[in-house]
Amino acid sequence: GTGSPGARGRLVTRAAIAIPTGAGFTDPNLASNLATDDAPFSPLANLVITKTNHLEAVVAGSEVTYEIEVTNAGPSDALGFDILDELPESMVLSRTDCKAVGGECGTHRLNSQKIEVVGASLRAGSGHSIRMSASGLVRSSATGRLISTATIQLPPSSGTRDPHQESNRSIDDDPLRLETDLTITKECDKTFVNGIEIVGGDVPATNGVIHVIGGVLVPSS
Repeated sequence: GTGSPGARGRLVTRAAIAIPTGAGFTDPNLASNLATDDAPFSPLANLVITKTNHLEAVVAGSEVTYEIEVTNAGPSDALGFDILDELPESMVLSRTDCKAVGGECGTHRLNSQKIEVVGASLRAGSGHSIRMSASGLVRSSATGRLISTATIQLPPSSGTRDPHQESNRSIDDDPLRLETDLTITKECDKTFVNGIEIVGGDVPATNGVIHVIGGVLVPSS
């Protein structure tokens, strides 16, 4: 038969021989008429985690939302596992969320750029999942790449093993892109970009087009 996915502890079964009255014989060794099988449960859960912001590139200075999904292909329920969500250094976290179907989100705590989830649980099978999200603003000065990692951790206290630990980690890695919307205006002898005056440098005109070379942006008085 099939055991319960959430079974823990030990599986104990017994078999016994009963000699009815009037059977016409006796058994001189009744101790051998009883057999017991006693084995501990060894939960096995195939946990899979994915993380994405659904972007191919991230604009510095924009808001980004990471979504994490954890599923359990079984065959056992997973109890007492942890999730570590490592956010980019250049991201300023503003809000988080967690929803579980067929499980529990566990306890959340924020440690610098890491969201730590302790004591999560998830039943085996389709339709069950833990969904987490983290949103924040990417610093406008950020350059290079925006890298964020999510990892499932199974502490010994969970009593659960995962035969496919390669699916316990997911990385979202996107290039950062700079976008600037500049607006230039001219008032008398002053030139402004986005309302900030340009001081110094050459401001030659070619075919009616003004080119600013080596100028410095300073707040307008």
